[in-house]
Amino acid sequence: MRTNPESGSLAFSVWVLALLFAGVSSLWLVLPFVPRGRKAMRLARVWARGFLILTGCRLRVCGVEHLRNEACAVLVANHTSVVDPLVLIAGIPADYRFVLNHSAARLPFVRLMVRKAGHLVVDRTSARSRAACGRAMIESLEAGTSLLLFPEGTLGTGEVLPFKAGAFRAAVSAGRPVIPIAIEGTRRILPRGSRMLARSPIEMRILPAIRSKGEVEAALRLRDEAEAAIAGALEKPCYTGASTGTRP
Repeated sequence: MRTNPESGSLAFSVWVLALLFAGVSSLWLVLPFVPRGRKAMRLARVWARGFLILTGCRLRVCGVEHLRNEACAVLVANHTSVVDPLVLIAGIPADYRFVLNHSAARLPFVRLMVRKAGHLVVDRTSARSRAACGRAMIESLEAGTSLLLFPEGTLGTGEVLPFKAGAFRAAVSAGRPVIPIAIEGTRRILPRGSRMLARSPIEMRILPAIRSKGEVEAALRLRDEAEAAIAGALEKPCYTGASTGTRP
């Protein structure tokens, strides 16, 4: 993606915040009456897509067929903005569960989504929490539920940060493939530390699955291959052809 974003503006920031407040308020009223599981995620997906359309931040998704080819996988994405989770919810048509940092899960609305959709929560500062989450991840994968993580473990500043190995250990233990996802454009909407929002197109590239054969070193190999795949995808335009679409 090489499109220049608009400059941040107060008017656009106020518009986005108003949409966010209205949308979250509506979901807050509706979610308690929605059955737990897939229906809660589908509702969130509809809301996220509508939100992006109303903000004018056009989302382009490439490589959806890589998800359709896998019944269950570990999805890993780069992370440069707090907007990334919303973009992933809007752009990924498959069923999955997030693995969230406990600090994000403290927010009341996020806590409600965790309870209704069944997302997993981990405190990365606690060895006990990491171990418990690791077991829960393997159990979810073995039960056929895909997981989505940010393996950098924190917000990056543009370049892809070194990936942590936890997601890849779970993939190897459960015998599931890893699907890398490269996100570009969200950092221009809300850069880390910025006080103003700017309208920008967003591009999501869902890359081919990476598999292991279950060797001892397989998790680290998966980690390195996924990190390299995402970093490489961010350096070139979205590919074109029959597998490319403008909407997920």
